[in-house]
Amino acid sequence: MKTLLKRFVPTVLLLTASGALAESPLQGPSDAPAREVLGTTRPQPAVEDQVKELTQTVQSLDAEVKQLRALEAERPAPNVDLGGPNDHPLWP
Repeated sequence: MKTLLKRFVPTVLLLTASGALAESPLQGPSDAPAREVLGTTRPQPAVEDQVKELTQTVQSLDAEVKQLRALEAERPAPNVDLGGPNDHPLWP
């Protein structure tokens, strides 16, 4: 009985899915080639424009890095006394 159900359930699901596809209205032949993706696409900017935009981005990031390094150089380094391995109040 169990093997019969194992064969029966997928068959029923396949038949119901194929029935739904059979009842759905089919569209007529399309004028667009099969490999063409239909939809709205924005025009791609020229390579030169992309290079200019990326160059400006890199230059602005470089300027920010220089500013941060200058701020870090001005700030004094913290003096932290870590002590020795046995300098702990709970160490006997």
